[in-house]
Amino acid sequence: MNTPHPIRAFATIFASLAALLTAGCTTTNLCELRDPNTGQLIPPNFTGTLGVAEVQKGLERPVTLQSVSTTSCEGFDRVVFEFNTPATPGYRASYIDKPIRQCGSGNTVSVAGDAWLEVQMSPAQAHTDAGQATIAQTNRTVNLPNLRQLVQTCDFEGQVTWVLGVGNPKRYRVVELTNPSRIVVDVKH
Repeated sequence: MNTPHPIRAFATIFASLAALLTAGCTTTNLCELRDPNTGQLIPPNFTGTLGVAEVQKGLERPVTLQSVSTTSCEGFDRVVFEFNTPATPGYRASYIDKPIRQCGSGNTVSVAGDAWLEVQMSPAQAHTDAGQATIAQTNRTVNLPNLRQLVQTCDFEGQVTWVLGVGNPKRYRVVELTNPSRIVVDVKH
């Protein structure tokens, strides 16, 4: 009987498991996202706004938020909200004053920082049709150059809201991307 060497057997199992776990996965540098219309990298330099950025959409059904990612790029911090459909929801982004409140209960929420950028997305949900949350970590301390914390404050009646706590109220921009559908929020350092 020919018994495989234990180390060789382990290596084969490990390689097979690694192949299964990474099948279909790609790593994306969040600082090098491409404009869906031109295929060009989203330029790192931008003027941005301190006011309201808003786009309304007339989607028939809410889209489901499936991930939230953050990173620091040269000159700005980036938050990426990724959805499960080709469409992105409408959004409204603006700096808000305290107290910060949960949308359903009205309870106050503590968010780190000296300024708070609220990002409302609609029609959207952060749960499955069965009510299971799609985002496990809804309160994140990140400690990037300007971005300090992200807190989901709403997943109710077709609206998902996150508040970005920042060290300083700097100019920001909102960009919509496709394939996969994402709303990207960049806040200057």
